[in-house]
Amino acid sequence: MDLLLDNSSFPSIFSSNSSFDRPPDLLPSSSSFNNSSFSLRGDGCDYFNSSCVCHTEYQFYEWRERVLLGLLALPIIAFGLIANLTSVRIFTHRLMSLSSINWYLAVLSASDSLILISSFFVLSLPRAGEFLTWWRFNYISYSVTPYMYGMMMAAQTCRREERDHSMDYSVWMTVGVSLHRYIGVCHPYKSHSLLPNKRVATFISSIILFSCLFNMTRLFEVHVSNVCFRFNIEYELPSLAPTLMRINELYMTIFFGWAYTVVMFALPFSLLIILNTMVLLAVRKSRRMHALSSANDELSRRSER
Repeated sequence: MDLLLDNSSFPSIFSSNSSFDRPPDLLPSSSSFNNSSFSLRGDGCDYFNSSCVCHTEYQFYEWRERVLLGLLALPIIAFGLIANLTSVRIFTHRLMSLSSINWYLAVLSASDSLILISSFFVLSLPRAGEFLTWWRFNYISYSVTPYMYGMMMAAQTCRREERDHSMDYSVWMTVGVSLHRYIGVCHPYKSHSLLPNKRVATFISSIILFSCLFNMTRLFEVHVSNVCFRFNIEYELPSLAPTLMRINELYMTIFFGWAYTVVMFALPFSLLIILNTMVLLAVRKSRRMHALSSANDELSRRSER
């Protein structure tokens, strides 16, 4: 579900008949690329040239992508949306919403739905349009890709990202669930005072706000540079290109090299390991105490006989 390419496959974009117009194949995913990747082609067109002279041909997807993402993925996405919306309806029911732990599950289901909707527009719709030769689908997909990409990344901060960049919103919501469970298991008598509904609602809202702010720059990484006529399909399609910010080495190093590593991997997974380990130890201790209590009760009954 990423718009990015590995460095090894990135130079293939700059073939002699490249038109730089496909949204799934925009940029290398690591911060190790350099500006030489954007060098001039033989016809004088570079990656940032928005002139329609450089965008005359449509690049076709591989047939496997058209079948898997354009056709087979559609019922899976539809089923996922139905299941997630059903989960949201269940967890927000007046009886289920009495337990604040279900609030986390409702938000996770909602973030899943956003990821599926974004994936449909970014991945499935253009391939389905190409398979059916309904180029209007591709036009819609390429037009909304810059916004859907940002929304998908924000939703995945709450959840878990596909490939390198899909985790923000979901992974921290998972940390919230683990923290909630830790307090309920390890401090059961304090859970009501530590987890009032207002505090839980504030915590969830803070995660959502943080996810949106953390991924705000994603909305400015890709833009529609022009709308050009493709002679090989006889249709006008938008041309997508990375912004100057997206190829800035300092931005790549700070955001992907440091901020993303700490915020999306090191910190949340360290917290998950610590919290889950403490819950596991507390459960084992409780089982040992229960077994010891049962053994003492059995000895007392035998002594009374």
